[in-house]
Amino acid sequence: MTAPVRATGAIRQQRLAVPLAVSHTVVTEVAVISLRVEHGDVHGTGEVAVGPWTTEPAETVRGGAVAVAGSAPAPATVDDVAGMLAREPLAGRGPTTRMLVEMALLDLLARRAALPLWRLLGLPQPEPYRVFRTLSVGAAPDPADTGPIKVKLGGPRDVEVLRRLAQDPDRPVIVDVNRGWSRADWTAVRDPLRRVRLQALEDPVADPGLLPEVRSALPGVPVLLDEGIRTAAQAVAALDRADGANVKLAKMGGLLAAGEALSRVRDAGGRRMLGCFVEPPDTIAYAAQVAGLADWTDLDGHLLLTGDPVPDRLRLDTERPGRPVFHP
Repeated sequence: MTAPVRATGAIRQQRLAVPLAVSHTVVTEVAVISLRVEHGDVHGTGEVAVGPWTTEPAETVRGGAVAVAGSAPAPATVDDVAGMLAREPLAGRGPTTRMLVEMALLDLLARRAALPLWRLLGLPQPEPYRVFRTLSVGAAPDPADTGPIKVKLGGPRDVEVLRRLAQDPDRPVIVDVNRGWSRADWTAVRDPLRRVRLQALEDPVADPGLLPEVRSALPGVPVLLDEGIRTAAQAVAALDRADGANVKLAKMGGLLAAGEALSRVRDAGGRRMLGCFVEPPDTIAYAAQVAGLADWTDLDGHLLLTGDPVPDRLRLDTERPGRPVFHP
């Protein structure tokens, strides 16, 4: 460890190009918090988003990240950053704050070493990943778009949406319900759901006691849990009730914790999805470095902010020193 870094942060509000409706809420705007750390002539940056998925206020994230990053000695190794995350005062902060500090400090280390971050961390080189276009609750699939989609369900039009999806039996579909189905809802959607080319089903029911029935009705379809999974131990425990877990950096507290969770679920024989919220491109690219540890990569949240066309695949510029960014 050496002298402390200089840390500065900022907040900006950003509206979604297209609002995202899920079973419990509609996301129209997020707060994007940035952090810059400097040590000597090298700097690192991080960027995260705050929305309905967290109780951490944006100013708390910004102020906490600046205070913690600017009060500790500059890390010299990845282990130093991991140690900071495990100790107070950072260990007691919320996952968004921890992720922001981790992101900026790891970027600083990688730039100082003149290495891409994935190489510094000993991860496989990130490969281009297939994009599952996200559809809001109640949104009708576009018949002209035959690519893979992730459909948010948990609303009054679920049966209608599933029937439309069944008209294209070759289209891969992931369904995410955010625990939005009651027993009556499940009874209504069970048969239409069987006619869709389901790749995975996320958090289908509010009552966990219904999960055995859901899994039995959909043989061969992995049922994944997402809500409430914030640690590696919770991700592994999901295998007691489901086939796997959806791991999100913003809930785990960063890349290191998410990588551990994905590895432990894999070692336990479970299925793994790497997911996200509505987050800026830098945050999504940061998460994509551990895509090689997942069975599915559901990382398109930045497109809801930028409004860019949804590509078939997303590719990172993996050779630049520091955190990867999306290739132009």
